[in-house]
Amino acid sequence: MAPLTYLITGANRGLGLEFVRQILAGEPDSRVIAAAREPAKADALLKLAADHKGRVETLKLDVVSAEVLEAGWVRAAVTGS
Repeated sequence: MAPLTYLITGANRGLGLEFVRQILAGEPDSRVIAAAREPAKADALLKLAADHKGRVETLKLDVVSAEVLEAGWVRAAVTGS
């Protein structure tokens, strides 16, 4: 099976951050796109990204913003198209 890429919203804390941790620990070939409103302020997420270089990409994303959700680069990151 090919490695998977996960898009996790709210990845800066709580369940979102724990999902990122569990994926990184349990699926060593998978990648995570970790989305948060302010990823630059998410210390725990940034540490995970540093500890798992090449497997975690942070993404500034506010899921209540239609402009961001409709952006082509987000669609491409999720679907690969």
